Amino acid sequence: MIMAENKGTSMRQAEKDLLNLVTRTLDRGQRYLRGIYEFSSDPDCIYRLSIESAPRDVTLPDGTIFRKGEPIGVIHLWGDHMPVIPASGITLAWSARMARSLQRSGSLLAQHAANDKSLQTIPAFGHDMFLLHAPSNARLLERIGFAVLDGVQNDGLSQRVRFEVVRLWTWLLRRAFNQQSTRGIMPGDLQFRSIWMSRRSLMEKYGACRSHGSGEPCSHG
Repeated sequence: MIMAENKGTSMRQAEKDLLNLVTRTLDRGQRYLRGIYEFSSDPDCIYRLSIESAPRDVTLPDGTIFRKGEPIGVIHLWGDHMPVIPASGITLAWSARMARSLQRSGSLLAQHAANDKSLQTIPAFGHDMFLLHAPSNARLLERIGFAVLDGVQNDGLSQRVRFEVVRLWTWLLRRAFNQQSTRGIMPGDLQFRSIWMSRRSLMEKYGACRSHGSGEPCSHG
Protein backbone atom coordinates (compact mmCIF):
# COMPACT_ATOMS: atom_id res chain seq x y z
CA MET A 1 0.00 0.00 0.00
CA ILE A 2 2.83 2.39 0.86
CA MET A 3 4.57 1.48 -2.39
CA ALA A 4 1.40 2.24 -4.37
CA GLU A 5 1.00 5.59 -2.61
CA ASN A 6 4.66 6.50 -3.25
CA LYS A 7 4.30 5.57 -6.90
CA GLY A 8 1.18 7.71 -7.26
CA THR A 9 2.82 10.64 -5.50
CA SER A 10 5.89 10.39 -7.71
CA MET A 11 3.75 10.37 -10.85
CA ARG A 12 1.73 13.38 -9.72
CA GLN A 13 4.90 15.30 -8.94
CA ALA A 14 6.33 14.50 -12.38
CA GLU A 15 3.11 15.61 -14.08
CA LYS A 16 3.19 18.97 -12.24
CA ASP A 17 6.81 19.65 -13.19
CA LEU A 18 6.83 22.76 -15.45
CA LEU A 19 9.23 21.31 -18.01
CA ASN A 20 7.17 18.13 -18.19
CA LEU A 21 3.96 20.14 -18.63
CA VAL A 22 5.50 22.08 -21.51
CA THR A 23 6.79 18.86 -23.09
CA ARG A 24 3.39 17.18 -22.86
CA THR A 25 1.70 20.22 -24.41
CA LEU A 26 4.17 20.28 -27.31
CA ASP A 27 3.75 16.54 -27.73
CA ARG A 28 -0.01 16.94 -28.17
CA GLY A 29 0.67 19.55 -30.84
CA GLN A 30 3.13 17.41 -32.77
CA ARG A 31 0.78 14.41 -32.65
CA TYR A 32 -1.87 16.56 -34.33
CA LEU A 33 0.51 17.94 -36.95
CA ARG A 34 1.98 14.53 -37.82
CA GLY A 35 -1.33 12.69 -37.83
CA ILE A 36 -0.29 10.33 -35.04
CA TYR A 37 -3.31 8.29 -33.97
CA GLU A 38 -4.34 5.62 -31.49
CA PHE A 39 -5.35 2.48 -33.37
CA SER A 40 -6.43 0.63 -30.22
CA SER A 41 -8.09 1.59 -26.94
CA ASP A 42 -6.48 -1.37 -25.17
CA PRO A 43 -4.75 -0.04 -22.01
CA ASP A 44 -1.85 -2.44 -22.63
CA CYS A 45 -1.18 -1.03 -26.10
CA ILE A 46 1.94 1.15 -26.01
CA TYR A 47 2.04 1.92 -29.74
CA ARG A 48 0.56 4.80 -31.67
CA LEU A 49 0.87 5.07 -35.45
CA SER A 50 1.29 7.60 -38.22
CA ILE A 51 1.67 7.13 -41.96
CA GLU A 52 4.61 9.15 -43.25
CA SER A 53 7.03 9.24 -46.17
CA ALA A 54 10.19 7.16 -45.88
CA PRO A 55 13.18 9.48 -45.35
CA ARG A 56 15.51 7.26 -47.42
CA ASP A 57 15.82 3.87 -49.10
CA VAL A 58 15.96 0.96 -46.62
CA THR A 59 16.54 -2.76 -47.17
CA LEU A 60 15.46 -5.08 -44.33
CA PRO A 61 17.01 -8.48 -43.55
CA ASP A 62 14.01 -10.38 -44.97
CA GLY A 63 14.48 -8.67 -48.34
CA THR A 64 11.75 -6.06 -47.92
CA ILE A 65 12.73 -2.76 -49.53
CA PHE A 66 11.06 0.60 -49.17
CA ARG A 67 12.13 3.65 -51.11
CA LYS A 68 12.54 7.27 -50.11
CA GLY A 69 9.16 9.00 -50.26
CA GLU A 70 7.15 5.75 -50.07
CA PRO A 71 4.42 5.63 -47.38
CA ILE A 72 5.49 3.70 -44.28
CA GLY A 73 4.00 3.06 -40.85
CA VAL A 74 5.82 5.04 -38.15
CA ILE A 75 5.40 3.61 -34.65
CA HIS A 76 5.38 6.04 -31.72
CA LEU A 77 5.51 4.95 -28.09
CA TRP A 78 2.34 5.90 -26.20
CA GLY A 79 3.81 7.64 -23.17
CA ASP A 80 0.72 7.50 -20.96
CA HIS A 81 0.48 3.73 -21.47
CA MET A 82 4.14 2.91 -20.87
CA PRO A 83 4.77 0.85 -17.71
CA VAL A 84 6.09 3.33 -15.14
CA ILE A 85 9.60 2.57 -13.90
CA PRO A 86 9.49 2.50 -10.08
CA ALA A 87 11.57 4.90 -8.00
CA SER A 88 13.88 2.02 -7.10
CA GLY A 89 14.71 1.51 -10.77
CA ILE A 90 14.03 -1.23 -13.30
CA THR A 91 12.93 -4.50 -11.69
CA LEU A 92 12.19 -7.98 -13.00
CA ALA A 93 8.47 -7.28 -12.55
CA TRP A 94 8.72 -4.11 -14.63
CA SER A 95 10.72 -5.90 -17.33
CA ALA A 96 8.13 -8.69 -17.53
CA ARG A 97 5.28 -6.20 -17.80
CA MET A 98 7.12 -4.26 -20.51
CA ALA A 99 7.71 -7.45 -22.49
CA ARG A 100 4.00 -8.30 -22.26
CA SER A 101 3.05 -4.79 -23.39
CA LEU A 102 5.36 -5.05 -26.41
CA GLN A 103 3.92 -8.43 -27.38
CA ARG A 104 0.36 -7.20 -26.93
CA SER A 105 1.06 -4.04 -28.93
CA GLY A 106 2.56 -6.06 -31.77
CA SER A 107 -0.54 -8.26 -31.89
CA LEU A 108 -2.86 -5.24 -31.93
CA LEU A 109 -0.80 -3.56 -34.65
CA ALA A 110 -0.99 -6.71 -36.79
CA GLN A 111 -4.78 -6.77 -36.38
CA HIS A 112 -5.00 -3.11 -37.36
CA ALA A 113 -2.71 -3.56 -40.36
CA ALA A 114 -4.77 -6.53 -41.55
CA ASN A 115 -8.16 -4.89 -41.08
CA ASP A 116 -7.52 -1.31 -42.24
CA LYS A 117 -7.64 -1.17 -46.04
CA SER A 118 -5.51 1.98 -46.10
CA LEU A 119 -2.60 0.00 -44.64
CA GLN A 120 -2.65 -2.91 -47.08
CA THR A 121 0.26 -1.57 -49.13
CA ILE A 122 2.40 -0.33 -46.23
CA PRO A 123 5.65 -2.34 -46.52
CA ALA A 124 7.08 -1.80 -43.03
CA PHE A 125 6.46 -0.41 -39.57
CA GLY A 126 8.97 1.15 -37.19
CA HIS A 127 10.85 4.35 -36.55
CA ASP A 128 14.17 6.13 -36.70
CA MET A 129 14.79 6.88 -33.04
CA PHE A 130 17.24 7.69 -30.30
CA LEU A 131 17.57 5.11 -27.55
CA LEU A 132 20.00 3.61 -25.09
CA HIS A 133 21.65 1.14 -27.41
CA ALA A 134 22.77 -1.58 -25.00
CA PRO A 135 23.17 -5.11 -26.39
CA SER A 136 20.26 -6.27 -24.22
CA ASN A 137 17.98 -3.61 -25.77
CA ALA A 138 18.96 -4.69 -29.28
CA ARG A 139 18.28 -8.34 -28.41
CA LEU A 140 14.84 -7.45 -27.02
CA LEU A 141 13.91 -5.49 -30.15
CA GLU A 142 15.05 -8.34 -32.38
CA ARG A 143 13.16 -10.86 -30.25
CA ILE A 144 9.90 -8.96 -30.75
CA GLY A 145 10.46 -8.80 -34.49
CA PHE A 146 12.33 -5.60 -35.30
CA ALA A 147 15.48 -5.28 -37.35
CA VAL A 148 17.91 -2.88 -35.65
CA LEU A 149 19.88 -1.04 -38.31
CA ASP A 150 22.83 1.29 -37.88
CA GLY A 151 22.12 4.99 -37.91
CA VAL A 152 22.58 7.00 -41.09
CA GLN A 153 25.52 9.32 -41.56
CA ASN A 154 24.48 12.78 -40.34
CA ASP A 155 26.49 14.82 -42.82
CA GLY A 156 25.88 18.53 -43.12
CA LEU A 157 25.23 21.17 -40.50
CA SER A 158 21.43 21.16 -40.90
CA GLN A 159 21.31 17.38 -40.51
CA ARG A 160 23.50 17.46 -37.40
CA VAL A 161 21.36 20.22 -35.85
CA ARG A 162 18.19 18.26 -36.61
CA PHE A 163 19.65 15.13 -35.02
CA GLU A 164 20.57 17.00 -31.85
CA VAL A 165 17.10 18.56 -31.61
CA VAL A 166 15.44 15.15 -32.00
CA ARG A 167 17.86 13.63 -29.47
CA LEU A 168 16.94 16.31 -26.91
CA TRP A 169 13.23 15.93 -27.68
CA THR A 170 13.44 12.18 -27.12
CA TRP A 171 15.07 12.75 -23.74
CA LEU A 172 12.39 15.29 -22.78
CA LEU A 173 9.63 12.84 -23.69
CA ARG A 174 11.24 10.14 -21.57
CA ARG A 175 11.44 12.61 -18.68
CA ALA A 176 7.84 13.78 -19.09
CA PHE A 177 6.18 10.37 -19.32
CA ASN A 178 8.51 8.07 -17.39
CA GLN A 179 10.80 10.24 -15.32
CA GLN A 180 12.87 7.41 -13.85
CA SER A 181 13.95 6.47 -17.38
CA THR A 182 16.21 9.55 -17.42
CA ARG A 183 17.79 8.97 -14.02
CA GLY A 184 21.53 9.12 -14.58
CA ILE A 185 20.99 9.51 -18.34
CA MET A 186 21.68 12.63 -20.37
CA PRO A 187 20.59 13.38 -23.97
CA GLY A 188 24.09 12.59 -25.23
CA ASP A 189 23.73 9.01 -23.96
CA LEU A 190 20.97 8.31 -26.51
CA GLN A 191 22.12 6.86 -29.82
CA PHE A 192 20.37 6.95 -33.18
CA ARG A 193 19.10 3.65 -34.55
CA SER A 194 16.76 2.71 -37.39
CA ILE A 195 14.27 0.11 -36.14
CA TRP A 196 11.87 -1.51 -38.62
CA MET A 197 9.68 -4.57 -39.01
CA SER A 198 8.44 -5.57 -42.45
CA ARG A 199 4.72 -6.14 -42.93
CA ARG A 200 5.52 -9.78 -43.73
CA SER A 201 7.43 -10.22 -40.45
CA LEU A 202 4.66 -8.47 -38.51
CA MET A 203 2.02 -10.84 -39.85
CA GLU A 204 4.17 -13.93 -39.43
CA LYS A 205 4.99 -13.10 -35.83
CA TYR A 206 1.75 -11.53 -34.61
CA GLY A 207 -0.97 -12.03 -37.20
CA ALA A 208 -2.40 -15.31 -38.46
CA CYS A 209 -1.77 -17.43 -35.35
CA ARG A 210 -3.22 -14.98 -32.82
CA SER A 211 -6.19 -16.19 -30.84
CA HIS A 212 -8.55 -13.35 -29.92
CA GLY A 213 -5.67 -10.89 -29.81
CA SER A 214 -4.00 -12.65 -26.92
CA GLY A 215 -0.59 -11.22 -27.78
CA GLU A 216 1.09 -14.56 -27.20
CA PRO A 217 4.00 -15.27 -29.54
CA CYS A 218 3.40 -17.50 -32.54
CA SER A 219 4.73 -21.01 -32.48
CA HIS A 220 6.47 -22.09 -35.69
CA GLY A 221 7.16 -25.63 -34.63
